[in-house]
Amino acid sequence: MTTDGALEVAWIELDRAQDTLQVNHQHYFPALNCRSFSVEDEFRASFCKDRYDAVLCVCDCFSENEARAIIGWIRSVRCSKIPVLILTDNNDEYSVAQALYAGADDVQHLPVLPAILCARLKALCSRAAIAQTTA
Repeated sequence: MTTDGALEVAWIELDRAQDTLQVNHQHYFPALNCRSFSVEDEFRASFCKDRYDAVLCVCDCFSENEARAIIGWIRSVRCSKIPVLILTDNNDEYSVAQALYAGADDVQHLPVLPAILCARLKALCSRAAIAQTTA
């Protein structure tokens, strides 16, 4: 978390030409300090050296192996308990369940309301912080 209370968020966009979320994160999500990635290798390199409070993974269809692989990798790095939230326009019950089974902490459907997204991320980060102090 930054000194002004903003969450440090890695925002990775997988398998989509994402026009809807290519926005000024500071304007729409002032409580988040987002760093965007569209290339998985760039995200992995940054995740290993930088500190993030949460990961936001945007993908069209969670059944893609790429999204499952990235969550598995996040969970394996430094025994990471970092919250992972999936944003998807796929409303299929099976795909949502697969995302959760793969290790996602939550799944939010697009379009997303900024205030709700920020509240969900803050709640997930609070729970992760409590879990780490009691572990």
